[in-house]
Amino acid sequence: MKVALAWFDLSDPTDRAVALNLGRELARLGHQPLLIGPRRRPGQLSAETVDGVRIRRVGSPGLRAFPWLNDAWAFIQLRLLHASEGIEVWHCHLFARRHRPLAWAVRSGGWPCVMTLHLVLKDYLSFLGGESALRELLACARHVTAVSEATRKEMLSFLTEKLAQESSVVHNAAGGGAGYDTAAPGAAFPALPKPYILCVARLAPYKGLDVLLMAFAQALESVPGLHLAVCGRDQMQGGLDGFIRDLGLAGKVTLTGELPRSGVEALLRDCLFFVLSSRRENFPLVLLEAMGAGKTMVATEVGGVPEMVRHGTDGILVPPNDVRSLGQAIVELTRNAERRRELERAALERSRDFGWPRAAAAYAELYAAAVQKPA
Repeated sequence: MKVALAWFDLSDPTDRAVALNLGRELARLGHQPLLIGPRRRPGQLSAETVDGVRIRRVGSPGLRAFPWLNDAWAFIQLRLLHASEGIEVWHCHLFARRHRPLAWAVRSGGWPCVMTLHLVLKDYLSFLGGESALRELLACARHVTAVSEATRKEMLSFLTEKLAQESSVVHNAAGGGAGYDTAAPGAAFPALPKPYILCVARLAPYKGLDVLLMAFAQALESVPGLHLAVCGRDQMQGGLDGFIRDLGLAGKVTLTGELPRSGVEALLRDCLFFVLSSRRENFPLVLLEAMGAGKTMVATEVGGVPEMVRHGTDGILVPPNDVRSLGQAIVELTRNAERRRELERAALERSRDFGWPRAAAAYAELYAAAVQKPA
């Protein structure tokens, strides 16, 4: 089956990981995937092949100052692609993108379409422009999925009764080896003092890094030899640097910036354990990556996190925004090596429950059903 996977921005590491790994697995099942996304920058290729998966980009960076005109041009290109490629089903992945041209094309053509929501619903509503816009977008679908049960339940009120009854969850997966490197290949790899704990997250307020830093400062009173490494793209314009100094953590915390996949893998391999302090999440792939590397973790019990991390079995879950509980969990895992090894073994085994072959097979069944379902 010829499948269009849309609307991916391959400069974003999460988009890239999902798109290329899913595309590759669909190809292994005998399908013909085509990744489609917006063309955002001058010089960005409109057509290329990455990891054996074909990619097409639509729109024009020169028209970004005129969004409606750019949307109209992208709409025309999508219609042309649908016809020239003989696309049989569209799988629309809802990230933080302008989906207007895609919605226009799917609706006007009556194309079979599966939609998957990847973001926390509150964030996506804010981006999209409100509840009516989301209802209008989801109404284009013949089947709707979410990457966590938590988000599926949140979006039920935005679906028709039939779509709500048939909605489902397809978890994203860990590993796969494709699509993660968006950092510059020459990005500096820091030498970190050991032992250290690791957080891989974009530096943004919703990731709760302020809570993590306060909890880490508390933990150092009990485990003074510990170090913290935070790896990710800075979206706070250096705002954490001053906070680190104010907490007296200079020399105890390293902000590595965004690293290539090889650098992240090396940090994961040598860290004591992983920590994620998010205020909200949907289904964070980074936790699956940590589990696949044989690491246990302390994470906040938000969104779909409890669907992958079983408290007390694979890791420790704490409430969001709870400095005291997070600090105590860090101390517990640092001091108790036997407990840490027990959780590590369970986490590695648990990671095998989430794989791209399983996700691709689940989506393939939905594609076949969408094609058969009347518009």
